[in-house]
Amino acid sequence: MKINQKLLLIVNDLSNFGRLKRCSLVVSHKNKICGDKVKIYLKIKKKKIDSIKYHLNSCLFCHASTSVLVKIIKKKDVNYCKKFVKKILDIEFGNTNLKKNFKYLNFLLNKKHLIRKDCILVPFYAINKINIKK
Repeated sequence: MKINQKLLLIVNDLSNFGRLKRCSLVVSHKNKICGDKVKIYLKIKKKKIDSIKYHLNSCLFCHASTSVLVKIIKKKDVNYCKKFVKKILDIEFGNTNLKKNFKYLNFLLNKKHLIRKDCILVPFYAINKINIKK
């Protein structure tokens, strides 16, 4: 499958696209270089992401990474999500070695996409802003 086809396959899944009317938290991040902007709506219950949706103005790479990230962290513990996001933000592009169930994330974090790194990491910076008080 070509890169463009794989990217479109990811972006065409709009199951988590939109806004949550009753959410606990909204986090956002804007790429200062290209202007990609992501807003993520979360409903958190008992420190777990119960529901999540996203809305964005961005390129395909940013949209794809947001879609993939939201699927990964949905229904997960907030602390797990924060650690997972920090791990991604700290890794070197192309050296992810993530599990096979993260195949789309591995595809996006491939060194072939290094030039789009800032676009791909926008939703990770947004999720990194989650701050749940104890």
